[in-house]
Amino acid sequence: TPSGDFTISTKECKELLILAGTLNVREYPYTTSRIVDVVKSGSTVIEIEERNLGGNIWARVGVDQWIAKEYQGNLYATYKYL
Repeated sequence: TPSGDFTISTKECKELLILAGTLNVREYPYTTSRIVDVVKSGSTVIEIEERNLGGNIWARVGVDQWIAKEYQGNLYATYKYL
């Protein structure tokens, strides 16, 4: 579970549903970055920030914790709607 010492405004955060079987949580929004955790399909995480890097969409889910929402046309996480 992503964690760390930081304060965020929850009004700008969005809940993401993990679609991939398992999804690496990386230190930075790059596939070569160190893996710091793993989340499983059906889990939810809170998106704090989104970045589009070369057409690939990354979500920051904690301090130095990023997941690929969409990478090379594959969707790995999507917004969860109630």
